[in-house]
This record gives sequence, structure tokens and C-alpha cells, in this order.
Amino acid sequence: MSPCYKQAPKAKGKLCRGPVVLLIWDGFGYSKNKAGNAVMAAKMPNWHHLWGNHLHTLLKADGPAVGLPVGETGNSEAGHSTLGAGRPVVSDKVKINKTISKKIFEDNPAFTQAALHVLRRNSTLHLIGMLTNHQSGHADFGHILASVEFAKRLKLPKVALHLFTDGRDTAPYHASKLLLELERHLTPNMRIATIMGRFYAMDRDRNWKRTELAYNCMCLGQGVVAETPIQAIEQAYARGESDEFMLPTVITYDSQKPVTVNHHDAVIFWNLRSDRARQMVKPFIQKEFARRNKHAFTRQKFCQDMYFATMTEFGKQIDGAVPAFPHHELSCTLVEALRSKRQIYIAESEKYSQVTYFFNGGYDTPKFDEERVRIQSIRTAALEKHPRMKAPEVAKAVISAVKKKYDFVCANFANADMIGHTGDFEATVKACEALDEPLGKIWQAVKQANGCLMITADHGNAEQLFGAHGERDTQHNPNPVPFLICCASKDKKLKVGTLADVAPTILAALCVSQPDEMKGRNLLS
Repeated sequence: MSPCYKQAPKAKGKLCRGPVVLLIWDGFGYSKNKAGNAVMAAKMPNWHHLWGNHLHTLLKADGPAVGLPVGETGNSEAGHSTLGAGRPVVSDKVKINKTISKKIFEDNPAFTQAALHVLRRNSTLHLIGMLTNHQSGHADFGHILASVEFAKRLKLPKVALHLFTDGRDTAPYHASKLLLELERHLTPNMRIATIMGRFYAMDRDRNWKRTELAYNCMCLGQGVVAETPIQAIEQAYARGESDEFMLPTVITYDSQKPVTVNHHDAVIFWNLRSDRARQMVKPFIQKEFARRNKHAFTRQKFCQDMYFATMTEFGKQIDGAVPAFPHHELSCTLVEALRSKRQIYIAESEKYSQVTYFFNGGYDTPKFDEERVRIQSIRTAALEKHPRMKAPEVAKAVISAVKKKYDFVCANFANADMIGHTGDFEATVKACEALDEPLGKIWQAVKQANGCLMITADHGNAEQLFGAHGERDTQHNPNPVPFLICCASKDKKLKVGTLADVAPTILAALCVSQPDEMKGRNLLS
């Protein structure tokens, strides 16, 4: 029998007789600095009471501790993967970076096949993805340059780029700097065809109108018109749009015909993470797109004989794409180790992938009889006006699960991260307070069930909303995150640790043996 499935003998030192409830307060980091610290500014009496009277410590949530390159800030994928695996999961970015440094990136069959496809058909290679720096979990500037160098080395005659400006994992108005650096590497046969904010091209919550605008811009040449990419950015700023919200824009270069994705072309989509890529990729490759996606838009164009390569694997629904770096499901994760227990995973839709696909090791549907609850997020372009988001509904689902006697309840609360990304300090303070509002009721339910409440985060964000010069900071940061354990037993001490230590600690609380594959430590031992 696999060590994942072994049940440890019940011991006298069991932490609790009831359920273990893990709340992941997304983007809720720890910092002693007061400036721009929405966590510190928020009125959170329940949180402060529990923090002051129960076991707590800080956890490292960035860099190699969560499988990322040295110096890279944490992100939701890396954080949840590490929490669920009980060990740092080497990120796709690290794997891809190694192929670039070894100069074998260009030999990847998925890429060479794309080149052969367009050379045989005298068609265009389209490089598509987010224009960002090295800190984002969704893409990497080095991968963009590697894709461009690949096309240059093979002397592909027609290359078009379609850029999604960032503004969340970068400063809100950073695109022009990245654009100028990118243009230095382009040859005359390479053309930036479209540019648009990630708000449109990277939606993950089935806001299909946004995806339609992005798709039509790339495939039909519809959208705002600008003569050059830099002019597109300047026009967006003049309209009051930051990088994230730039309207889909077609670049015409002295009124030339727009370059669009057409029949017989090939695409290399360089984004890394599946959660903000799937919705954009589907209309490109799914033959029965409208039938397979409820409430999706009606395509005016579907490209035939098109080759579509993705940097990483985006799941079974993206069955027409060729991943350059295929995904391998993890074994012996927390979900698998608890397969003999009743377990449930809860989140609003904006963070549903985090607490399911990323947390469980990379599979779309339940594999070990775990249950899932998805609560629809508010659909709005002005999330800062709704700082409570769906926290009350998520909390209600948590309390219900406790009363229904699940052994393990895991819930993601999106507020601190999602509102923190807006850079609105007052709204983020309210978002943190929205986390605290239901906390008292959750703790009472757990306590009545003789259970154990654990609270942590996947990375920092809300505690650092101002930059070094007082500018708005919408990005993640390298700060540690809190880890709080509330239970009847107080005769233990917590060690300082990393996110990889949470799963082993949960297993210990439930008297389930830790699989050898989990390299994290039980912080209660």
C-alpha cells in the first residue's frame, strides 16, 4: 500500500477530536511596516484575539521555498501547490528557464513543429501572451525573448506578436518600458499586431464579453486603432486606462492592413498558468466552442488548419493545443493522503482553481472523492467597490461543512489579494475587515465541533500597497505569511517554517501519517 494511504495509529496527543479547518486568506501577508499596510490598518478584533491567544508563527512564501527562482515573489499557483503538496513544487518557470540557459529551448518539438507548419504553408507565426517582467507567475519576459529568438534563428518570414499588458504583477503603468525593451529584439519581419490589457485577454471567471473583444481584436482586427504600439499605450493612458485595463487595440503602422490570426497560421502562446489562459485559448482551438462553453459568444471566425502550441499544459478541455512543457500530476498530496477522510474545498470562482487544481496537484475533477463548492464571484470591472466580495457566502459554506462533520475543510478567501491588486488602500482595508467579520462565527462552529482552525495565506500583497516612493503598489511581495492554529491544545510551540509545512501539520492534527514524498515538517512536533 502507498504511504499516502496509510493511517497512523490514534495517539493520546491528538490535537483535536473534530475537524481541521484551513482558511487560506489569499494575499494576506505579514509586515511590520505601517506605510501602505492595509492589514495593520484594518480593524480585525477576531483575528487579533485569536493571534494573541493561540499558537502562531510566520511562513516563508516566496522563491525556492515555493518552487520559484531565487528572488521571485510568491504567487497563487506556487503558494497553493506548495500548501497542497507539502513540499516545494518546482515551477514550470524554473524548468523553462533551465532550457533557455542550456540553449535547448529552441529545440522543443512543440516549437519546431509550429515553425514547420508556417514554413510549409507560407503563413504567419503568432506569438501571444502577457507582456510582463520576471516576477509574474503568469508569464516571464525572458520567455518572450526566447520565443522571439527562436523565430529569428529559424528565419521565419512572417511573425506577429499579440501582447497582453499587465499592470497587476507589475506597476500599473509599466508597459511602455517593457515594450521598448522588447522592440529592441524584433527584426523588420516581426510586427506587434495587437495590444490589450489582461483584463480582457486573461479573464478566468466566464466574463465572455471580455474574451470576445480580445479574440475579435486578434482574429478579426476589430478594436481601437493605433499607428504604433507605443501610441496605443499613450492613448490608453489618455483615456484613463492603466495597463491592466487597456482596450483591445489593433496596430496599423501607417494605415496598413491589420495582421490577424488566420487559417493555416501557427500560434505559440507563452503564458504559463492555466487559470488565466484557458478561457482565452478555447475559442482558438475548440471546434464546438459555443456548445462546450455555456453562455459563451458566437465566433465570427474559426481558423482552420491552425497549429496551436502552449508553453505549459492547460488541462483536458484544451485538447487541441500542444504543450511544450507537459504537466505531470503530483502524487501523495494532502488531498490524496486524506482520501479516507471526508474533505471539502470551498472558494469563490475567482480563486476556485487555486483551491482545487493547484492545491490538489493538477487535476481538473475530483479524484479522491473530495467535494468542491464554487461560489460565483461578483462580475465587475471595479472590484474595489465590492471589498467584501463573496466572503460571507464562503464563510457560510465553511460553517455548514463543519456542522456536516467533514474531517477536513479548506476554503480560500480572495479578498485581500483581489482588492490588493487594485492598489486602492481604503478598499483593501475594508477587504481585510471583511475577512474578520465572519471569523468569530467560524471559530465558534469549529470550537463547538471540538475541531482545529488553521489560518494562513499563499503570498503577501495587502500588507504592502505603497512602493518605495509612495506610489501605488499592486504587486505581490516577498513578505512572509502568518500561520495560526486555534485548538484546545495549547501546550505546544510552533516553529518558524514555510508553506510546505502546513500539510504535514494538518496530517498530524488528524493523526494521518505523512507520506515520504512530503518534505515539509510538522510544525507541532
